Amino acid sequence: MKKFLSNSIITVNSEDYLKLLIIIVPLLNFIPGFTFDLYTPSMPALSLYYAASITTIKNTVTITLVGFALGGFVSGIIIDVLGTRPIILLGLFFYTIISFLAIFCHSIEQLMLIRFLQGVLSGAFTIGCRTLIVDNLKDHQFNIAILYTSLAFSLGPIIGPFIGGILQHHLGWQANFIAYAVLGFVFLLLYALFIKDGVQKNNSFSSLRFSKIYHDLLTHKTFIAGIFLTSCCRIQLILYATVGAFLVQNILHHTAIVYGNTALLVGTSYFLGTLINRFLIKKYHVNNLMQTGLILLIISSIFQILGSLFLNLNLFSLIFPIMMICFSVGFINSNLSIRCLKIFTHYASVATSTLTCSALAISALGIFLINFVDINNLIKLSTIFASILIIQLIIFYGFFDRKVVL
Repeated sequence: MKKFLSNSIITVNSEDYLKLLIIIVPLLNFIPGFTFDLYTPSMPALSLYYAASITTIKNTVTITLVGFALGGFVSGIIIDVLGTRPIILLGLFFYTIISFLAIFCHSIEQLMLIRFLQGVLSGAFTIGCRTLIVDNLKDHQFNIAILYTSLAFSLGPIIGPFIGGILQHHLGWQANFIAYAVLGFVFLLLYALFIKDGVQKNNSFSSLRFSKIYHDLLTHKTFIAGIFLTSCCRIQLILYATVGAFLVQNILHHTAIVYGNTALLVGTSYFLGTLINRFLIKKYHVNNLMQTGLILLIISSIFQILGSLFLNLNLFSLIFPIMMICFSVGFINSNLSIRCLKIFTHYASVATSTLTCSALAISALGIFLINFVDINNLIKLSTIFASILIIQLIIFYGFFDRKVVL
């Protein structure tokens, strides 16, 4: 195993390797988005299969977020000491095995454990790929790679529910977890063959050293504001995956495939927002692009509120405003990562894990609380989205430093 972790790389020259990094490394961030959303069309079926309440099934998403936050936090410290590549490869190996074991679960508690472990390992992947980017890429290449990382994450919610709906309709919920295992195995081969470790820091664990690092991180006003802004973005992106399957299948009485198609539209909207941002970042400062995203969010929220007051619940009135919201978030989320991670490039893995995992922990708490609300109409849904927007505006204009030039 040790030889596999260290000596299985196909050799390429440095310039080609950096080009390869910009493509392959961000793709690893596809797994978390895919992990969160692939099985969501199966949630009503899982509720019946395990005779579990809707709230309990929704919390299979929440427990994955909690695992993601914990896994990312711990992996940031481990990566800083042991290196990035071994952690990623071991994580992919266990992700493959654990995902396959899900089809043998006999209780909802066992499935919850599987989802938690999937989240833990997905957190390690996100921190690992971002650490490789910080360690190997600089300036414009760094910005592009971080944007591609956000794009890769957004592909999960786009492709996941669409594929999950088809698998659920024809093969049942177990097929989704087999798909997780296949994905993990494919990435295990890719990283074993092509990716080497980042900068070799040869750090040893030191409580004093990590105390100083976390003191620097958690006393930086803009970094803390970035954490809360990112958590709001995550809630906005995950909310439809949590409540959408029940709204579309149980209230509007459409099939899992229809829900998968609507989730495809929602995910594509976020992808397009992030993609357009990728081209605009060459000309505009990331702070300006984030403000543009907030303006678009305000317009989207107004449109959603008006729709909730004057339109009946149907696929259009449900999906179109959420598409607008997710498109707007595409201008905010990736730029937050760029802005915050450039503050602490010398603490790459720990800063990445702190930003990502703290935001996921906060968003998990938010989703957990929202799951207790019986969202069965547009007014309740629009009220939740509007409340999140108000929090974002207060944080961005009250606590986020918008004057620093990167």
